[in-house]
Amino acid sequence: MKFSYYNLAGIILFATALFLKKEDEPETNTIVPTGIMLDTLNNEVILQLEDGLPKYFYSNIFTPVCNTGECLPVKINIYWDLTGKYLRFDLAEGEILTKLDHVPFSKEDYDLLHEILADENDPRRIYLAKQFKGSPIEDNTNQGEDQSMPAPQAFVFATKYEMVDGITGSTLPHSEGKFVPGALYTTYTLWGFVHDFQAYMQNYTNFSLLRPEYYDFFLSSDYYQAREEVIALIMGNNSAPNYHATVCCSLLDTCDLTIQKNVMNHFRYNEYALPNVQKQFLKTFSSSSDLNLKHLIIGKWQYNDITDKTYTELSGLIAENQASMNDLINLFRMKFYPTEANFNAWIAELDELEPANRKLMVDLLKEKKDLLSKKQKKVLKKL
Repeated sequence: MKFSYYNLAGIILFATALFLKKEDEPETNTIVPTGIMLDTLNNEVILQLEDGLPKYFYSNIFTPVCNTGECLPVKINIYWDLTGKYLRFDLAEGEILTKLDHVPFSKEDYDLLHEILADENDPRRIYLAKQFKGSPIEDNTNQGEDQSMPAPQAFVFATKYEMVDGITGSTLPHSEGKFVPGALYTTYTLWGFVHDFQAYMQNYTNFSLLRPEYYDFFLSSDYYQAREEVIALIMGNNSAPNYHATVCCSLLDTCDLTIQKNVMNHFRYNEYALPNVQKQFLKTFSSSSDLNLKHLIIGKWQYNDITDKTYTELSGLIAENQASMNDLINLFRMKFYPTEANFNAWIAELDELEPANRKLMVDLLKEKKDLLSKKQKKVLKKL
């Protein structure tokens, strides 16, 4: 059953109906101009839709990288995810990138360029070894020392134009920046295209794409911030106590496994002990067949609140969740509460466990026997 945001136990209402794609409507891919311009040459960021859903940003870039003609103009396609994070680049058929003296990029050069573009550390931040002798920089060193020696490396944020001569290396005696050899200027320019506009793409996603028809998509995505924004939008202006937890529980109570897994990371620390959260966790744990989701839920109980009622009910679900036995044993070991109700539930489950799992449970009780009552110890001894 597809999750509907109108069905949040009668609590969450929206005025706009969800977009429903007609069964007989052909699937189409659409490009949407964003208005984000990378420069004055009309290099624009485009949003790519696939099957009606936003997939990624891209730009077909043309730029005369070298003003002085040392290398050919660059024609390159750059791709970003919906948060503005760099994904990859490619070239149109027949296009290449060149270095100094029009030398074509090698495969190793292309691989290095991708590595540099994927790195968020700005390669334009370089270190230049400056000479004190004849330098306008004030000399604060010991006057008795040899002033012809280079000063300690100084941090410099070089501009594009200051680096033109860097193509040949003549003005960069030492550089810790990472560049494609012979293509310093090209590397600099492309890194700026890739990273200087990330905030603009993030804002476009937040303000233009977080719409009801895309809620399922973003809740199923890897974009944590977008998921948090969607939850906030579903909440609207409702300031009722614990309403955030109510929304998260409603999302957890769906049949979309990806949404269920994602929303597990959106519960707040002070929400785990709430009765509706405890109830929903237990319901989802007992009804799901996905071991990874069960693992996530048990992990939340291990490091956050689990109420006595939930603990006792979980103790009676061991036999039907033997595939998660190791996780359950770890939880019971970390939070060992041998109340009469819990102990009786454990003992009742033993006869239904597979031999290996039965041994795990008995070994745990033996390990924690000092915490058992005299009555419980007698029962354990009989086992």
